[in-house]
Amino acid sequence: MKMIKKVLAIALCVAVVACFGMSTMAVSAEEITSVDGIRWFPIPEDKQFDDAWEVECVKENCGCQRYNDDPAETGYENFLDTVYGENGSLTITRNGNDQTEGIYWPRIRTLWFESDVEMSVEKANTVYFNFDAAEGTSWNIMLSFNGLSIKFSKTIADAAGKTGTVANSDGDGVGGHYEGSFNLQAALEEISKESGTESSVNATALLNMSKTYIPMVSIFCVGEVGASLTMNELYITSAEDTEGANCTFLDMGVLTGMGEEYYELEDEPADEPVDEPVDEPVDEPVDEPVDEPVDEPVEDDKKGEDKKDEGNNGGDNTGLIIAIVAVVVVAGAAAAFIIIKKKKAA
Repeated sequence: MKMIKKVLAIALCVAVVACFGMSTMAVSAEEITSVDGIRWFPIPEDKQFDDAWEVECVKENCGCQRYNDDPAETGYENFLDTVYGENGSLTITRNGNDQTEGIYWPRIRTLWFESDVEMSVEKANTVYFNFDAAEGTSWNIMLSFNGLSIKFSKTIADAAGKTGTVANSDGDGVGGHYEGSFNLQAALEEISKESGTESSVNATALLNMSKTYIPMVSIFCVGEVGASLTMNELYITSAEDTEGANCTFLDMGVLTGMGEEYYELEDEPADEPVDEPVDEPVDEPVDEPVDEPVDEPVEDDKKGEDKKDEGNNGGDNTGLIIAIVAVVVVAGAAAAFIIIKKKKAA
């Protein structure tokens, strides 16, 4: 009898473990909790028009929308034209939809999420850039770490050999080709020493933070209508990773921490609504005497019960799976019991 109890106990444990394993597989999902570096440009072809990017379309508080949103639906025209190049570059051009005379500062930006995707600025300590500003076009690039916005126009200009063209982080860069890299920690320390700029205050605060997350990037195309800026490369990684091989491309999968599962959910077809049975209306006669009362159709109550049964049996197969596991376990236990009994008889 003791042997039978042991066999049944083992079988029950196996069933519990099996059920737990199946439920874990059902809810497991790819998650992104940290990255070694992040890349914004160049943009892979399959990530063009990703929802992670927006363009300014409202002046108040810099309201933005996706590049390819339909103005007929949103009610807003983009302030910048956005055109992708074959090499993964992006050209932004002020089109005048902002209806501002003279110089204006429209921008593109990535979305900001209060997510838990970490990126250490001590390890990913080098910013690499490559872009072209057309003649007569000014620009600025702003990174927002942990909600703290810092402009790097002076840092970039100095690193590209255009020293003296920008006074401080509040100033905008001038037209020309910009290519190079700079140490992020050293840049933050220099910006923190500026006097009277918002970036200096935020840089000081950021240097005192022990944990940092993927930054939001804003790119300003400054100038008259027709001002144009082409982004070729922009990424943050370690000083040794000059080509950005360790970088993760920024898209909605990274921003949400869901990875490719974000796009799998986006591709899933929406559930079609189930049409409930509707009683056909009975036309009442007009201006004619009614000899006999018209019987109103009575809906069979059994239909509701059948519908309820269908709802219990369809969709969720958890009960069926558990039942199958239980049958297998019981069968195994029974087989074990017979084998033991035969051994005793022998």
